[in-house]
Amino acid sequence: MSIEDLDRVRLVAAPCSLPPVAPGASADDDVPAAETLQEVLTLIGAGQGTFVVGEHVTRFYARPDVVYVPLRDAPPLHWGPVWPTARETARLRAFVAAAVESAQAAA
Repeated sequence: MSIEDLDRVRLVAAPCSLPPVAPGASADDDVPAAETLQEVLTLIGAGQGTFVVGEHVTRFYARPDVVYVPLRDAPPLHWGPVWPTARETARLRAFVAAAVESAQAAA
């Protein structure tokens, strides 16, 4: 499947989806919406739409009612730690610094 093929499918909208609807779709379209990944997968399993996920989801969220199809021309996803700034602590900063150092050493 190609990224261009996403224009022909109905995408589920969720707070983490970018973009929230398929390119070319309007905000007035009847787009199924979910708040969590579990809700997204339930909608997909019920035949209500499609959603783009990273490859790791195929390992951790295997379901008999969901098929994962690779996007052969999609750019890689880059992950990083996020947290509410109001809850930042010295311990959190130290953890992130250690994680970054470990990732750089592994690269």
